[in-house]
Amino acid sequence: MNVVGTSAKRIDGIEKATGTAQFTVDIELPRLIHAKVKRSPVPHAEIVRIDTSQAKELPGVRAVVTGAEIPDVRMGVLTLDEHLLARDRVRFVGEPVASVAADTPEIARAACELIEVEYRELPALFDPEEAIKLDPPVVLHEDYDEYEKLLELAEMEERPPNLWQAYRIRYGDIDEIFEKAVDGGGFIVENRYATGYVHTACMEPHAAVAQWSADDTLTVWASGLIALYRARCPGASSPASGQTRSELRRRTLRHFGPHVFYFLFERCGEQRRSAPGAQNQIDFLGWGL
Repeated sequence: MNVVGTSAKRIDGIEKATGTAQFTVDIELPRLIHAKVKRSPVPHAEIVRIDTSQAKELPGVRAVVTGAEIPDVRMGVLTLDEHLLARDRVRFVGEPVASVAADTPEIARAACELIEVEYRELPALFDPEEAIKLDPPVVLHEDYDEYEKLLELAEMEERPPNLWQAYRIRYGDIDEIFEKAVDGGGFIVENRYATGYVHTACMEPHAAVAQWSADDTLTVWASGLIALYRARCPGASSPASGQTRSELRRRTLRHFGPHVFYFLFERCGEQRRSAPGAQNQIDFLGWGL
């Protein structure tokens, strides 16, 4: 208790206050190729056609890929329900549908503008109460029961088709506490509360940098937490522990920003290894519905 009531200095306070803090977006590697993403402008639609021919012809473009050109592997947080690039359908505004790698960010961005995507728009959901009904007007994931889940849903009589995740946190006897409140001269307040959209406004820009070394080691710097939840690659069904914590640490480079994650891939068996403790992290998650 020697910290409570005191003014503790942040370890990274000076760097962030003076603008000298290094983040993922500040990493500059030799011969760095830049990637940009083409995103959906509609909330829900079938992808009828994607034409990348003009983007591929732009000078400085190294590659253009769509969901149909990469492995059919799902990823996600707690529930693996998303493709890296949308395949046949988009389900939210901003869902990635194609990606471009080019010599500069400007060329990559210009190439994304040249990609033509034809959509057939479908009914969308904008009201969370409508979405969570047992008979919603739109079901976004008809194959939800087939998705792999890192945390099973809490037991319920019937799952609403659009429910992504649910769990229960119970502490104490609510009925007993309510009785004490009334018998003790107190009162119980019941009301309906709503808040606006909230964003954490992180200081670090969204970015990721990857480097494939000569020893077939892929090092990834990422500004997000998703890597801890379980990034999937073809053939990887569970976390492997082929290396000790110290061995893995020696494979990391300098820490840029608050989050540095690294993945080691073996091309021969497509085996994935993740940062130590990644699987245990799931046991402590308790957010999201």
